[in-house]
Amino acid sequence: MDAVQWPRRGEELGAGEICVNSIDQHGTHEGYELDITKAIAYVVNVPVIASGGAGVPEHVTAAFVQAGVSGAIVSSLMYSPRRERTMAVGEIKTELAKRYSLPVRRV
Repeated sequence: MDAVQWPRRGEELGAGEICVNSIDQHGTHEGYELDITKAIAYVVNVPVIASGGAGVPEHVTAAFVQAGVSGAIVSSLMYSPRRERTMAVGEIKTELAKRYSLPVRRV
């Protein structure tokens, strides 16, 4: 099965959400793999979570706007031995809400 067939099968078997993590992007801080993530979000009827690759809040915005995800994993923004500066959850949410106009839950 290809990368789009697997999540469809998972949904058929009862998965409540799909987490998409591209091994090629994971840990790069260069952004999520949006093409595959978008393709999966388009064919399933459950929430899709982007994972692996976030380096800046713009990457999170791209996942929501360009790939149509329901959520994004941002752990590399909060702690990473390869990053000079990390961000707190509140700081990430504030930037996403104010700078990118994304709806976020309050901290």
